Amino acid sequence: LEEMNRLPRIPIDWRHPAAHGLYWAALGVRRSQNLISREDRDILNTDRQILHALQQLTRTGEIVYDPVSGYYRQMPDPRFVDAYHHAQFGASQRIFSERLKNSDAPDSFKSGHENFLIWAVEKFYFYGDMEKARSYYNQLRDMYADFRPDRVERYAKPLEEFVFHEFASNRDITSLDDARSVIAGYINRAITDGLANGRSQTAERFLKLARRSHKMYQDKQDYYTPSAGRNRMALPEFDEMLGTVFTNFLLNEPVDPLMKARAWHNAPLELRTRIFSRKQFRDQLYAQANQMGLNAQAAFPAPPGFQADAGDGSGSGGSNSGSQQQEADLPAGLGAPELLSRPEAK
Repeated sequence: LEEMNRLPRIPIDWRHPAAHGLYWAALGVRRSQNLISREDRDILNTDRQILHALQQLTRTGEIVYDPVSGYYRQMPDPRFVDAYHHAQFGASQRIFSERLKNSDAPDSFKSGHENFLIWAVEKFYFYGDMEKARSYYNQLRDMYADFRPDRVERYAKPLEEFVFHEFASNRDITSLDDARSVIAGYINRAITDGLANGRSQTAERFLKLARRSHKMYQDKQDYYTPSAGRNRMALPEFDEMLGTVFTNFLLNEPVDPLMKARAWHNAPLELRTRIFSRKQFRDQLYAQANQMGLNAQAAFPAPPGFQADAGDGSGSGGSNSGSQQQEADLPAGLGAPELLSRPEAK
């Protein structure tokens, strides 16, 4: 990348298969520069392989792996956005050449590039880099405002309004089930992409999108009839949905327990307090944690000031004098050995 695109060096994780695809495709394009008769060979397909590899690294290039639990996940890596963008323009010199200008390649390139810019704006917005989000949004406006008849109005919106509109327009919400699914999906993204990875801004923005989608749907269903009362197609209150989705995430056995612990540690205090007050939830959560070899009270400490209902029989009830210290000591890393039980020390 440094030699071909004049970009700063980007560390590539060679555990990702796209890294190897990028290397061999880039080497092929580089070697082709010395061919005597280059017009006899179509380098465009090799260019496409570079673009596809960079696209994959942009979308999934950050590998999160915890050797203690075996947890593995691929995350978006915005560091590759600039490299992908630059590589597209390198390929465009051949795409818009005399030989290809009358083919469908130029229009195909423009559509792909426009979609990429939209994706980049969304990712930088949700991952907290507002400067980059604005920069790519300005490029999108400058390059594609006249690409299609609807683009002027589409790209005239302020940045945040544009991002929310793009998300909403790409997800049809025409029924109660659609609304539940879409809003739960946003909340899950807030948990997995945000809370579980220590990205508070990402979590806040996905929750804001979820709240906005919830309100939009509820406003459409806000009516009353004498025979049926309140519209039965309305959603539960947003905080109720948030608590339900977070509870399901924490009690979902296939989810890595250390990922759950980090999400719990980074979740808002009000949310933790609300769901921790349910004894059945506490019992299930602690039973699962102990079964997985975690120190349950260290991994999922009671919220500060929490008191269980008198006589509920909870072992974690009463005044939680140690909860603040437990919570403060909870390591941020996914592979925190302090969360593992140590039977030999008992």
